Amino acid sequence: MSQAVALPARSFSTYDASRSDEFIRFIATLLRHSFFLADSFSSSALGTMQTLDALVLEHVQSPASSKLRTLVPSIGRIHMPLVCAEAFATYDLKYRLTARTQVPPSEEEVRHLLNLAQVFASAVGLEFISFDGDDTLYADGRNFAQSDASKLARYIVALLKNGVAVALVTAAGYKGAPEKYEARLDGLLKHFTAEALPAEALAKFYVVGGECNYLFECECVGEERSAEDGRGTVRLREVVGSWCDEHAAWADEDVGRVLDTAEASLRATAAELSLRCRVIRKERAVGIIAGGSEAKSRVPEGSGSRRMRRELLDEAALRLQTAVGQLGLNVPFCCFNGGADVWCDIGNKAFGIGALQQRLHVVPSQCLHVGDQFSTSIGNDFAARMASPTLWVAGPKETQHVLKQLLERRGVSTKTSEPKAWPPSTKRFLVFSDPLKLEDGDRVEGEPSPGKRDGQGEGDGVPDWVRG
Repeated sequence: MSQAVALPARSFSTYDASRSDEFIRFIATLLRHSFFLADSFSSSALGTMQTLDALVLEHVQSPASSKLRTLVPSIGRIHMPLVCAEAFATYDLKYRLTARTQVPPSEEEVRHLLNLAQVFASAVGLEFISFDGDDTLYADGRNFAQSDASKLARYIVALLKNGVAVALVTAAGYKGAPEKYEARLDGLLKHFTAEALPAEALAKFYVVGGECNYLFECECVGEERSAEDGRGTVRLREVVGSWCDEHAAWADEDVGRVLDTAEASLRATAAELSLRCRVIRKERAVGIIAGGSEAKSRVPEGSGSRRMRRELLDEAALRLQTAVGQLGLNVPFCCFNGGADVWCDIGNKAFGIGALQQRLHVVPSQCLHVGDQFSTSIGNDFAARMASPTLWVAGPKETQHVLKQLLERRGVSTKTSEPKAWPPSTKRFLVFSDPLKLEDGDRVEGEPSPGKRDGQGEGDGVPDWVRG
C-alpha cells in the first residue's frame, strides 16, 4: 500500500506578484468599459470620473457602509474628497487619452491620475509632507547627491520656504547616528546651506528613522564646529526622550519577543530556501541582507550572495508577517520586502507620521505621504495610508514631477534663473563605495553571540544601513 505524502502548508492568501492595486484596477476597468462600449469616450470617461468623485466623497463620509467599500472590498481609509474629473481633464490635455482608438487607459496611467487628483485636492491646505527614502527621494542604494536631484532639492526648499513642514520617514534605523542620515541626504542638506535657508524653515525639516522609533531635527551650526567634525553646517540632531506617545505602550519584553520570533523566522526561511544572506539584529529591527562572499562559501548550493530574487524576498516577508502576527502581542510591527532585503521593524510609518502630526498640530487632510511601496501589505509605505493621504511614485523623477505640480497648484514658481552646480562637492558619500560594514550591536548570520566578529567575510555591496 502506498503511503500518503504529507503536503507542505500552503497559504491561500491573495498574493499578487504584479504589485497591482485593487482600487486602481477597479478604475482602470471602468475606463476600459467606457473606452470600448461608449460612442464618445471623451464624455463617457468624464462621466465615469465624476461618478468616482461622488463614490470617494461618500466613502470619506461613511467608510464602513459606502458603495465603494462594496465595489472594492480592500479599499482603505480615504482622508479627503478627490477631484478625479478635473485631474482626468488635465491629464487628457497633455496625453490625449480620449484621442486614442486602440489602447485604453492603463493601470499605470490611472496611478498617475490618482496622484494628480490628490495633488489638486491637497495643494492649497497642505501643511506637512513626508517622503519615503529609497526610490522616492533618491535612487535605491544611493544618496541624494548621487541621484541627479537638483530640481527635487529646489522644490523641497520651496515647500519649506512656503511654510510646509517636510520629513523623511524611513525604515532605516540609526539610533544616535545622525551622520548616517546626513549621508543619505547629502546634497539636499548642502542645498539648504547654499540657499541660506532661514532658521524657521530649517526647523520644519525632520527625519523619522526606524519607521517611527527615532526622530531627528535640522539645525545650523557655526563654521568652526563644522570644521571640527566635517559634518557640514546644516545637520541633524536626535530628539532625546519620548516624542511618540505610543512608544510607552510597547513593553520591552513584548518587543523582544517580536524580534526573537522574527529572527527565528528569517533564519528558518533562509535555511529552507538556501539564501546566501546575513541576518542583522538591531535594537528595534531584524532583517536579512545579501550575504556576500562569506555567505556564498557557507551556502554553496543557493542564491542571494549579491542580490536576492524578488519572489524569495516576498516569500520571506510573508512568512515573517505570519509568524509575528500569530504572537498576538500589543506591539505594532512592519514586515516588508525592501527590494534587496527583508525586515521586521517595531512600529510602522503610520505611527511615525501620526506622531509628527501631533507635534505639528495638523490633521491628516492637511498632510501627504509620498512613497513607492503601497501595492501590498509587505511594502513599508502601506501603513502610511492609515495616517495620511498618499502619492504613489515610481522613482525620484516622479517625486520631482508631483512636487512641481503641487507647488504650481499653490501658486509657487518652480523656475530658477541661476542653476547651481550639482552634485555638491562632499566627501561623505564616499562611504557608499566602501565594503559592507556592520554596526556595533548588529548580529550576523553564523555568529555565536552579539559581540564576536571572528571569521567574518568582507562581503559585497553597500553598507547594511543603506536602506529605507
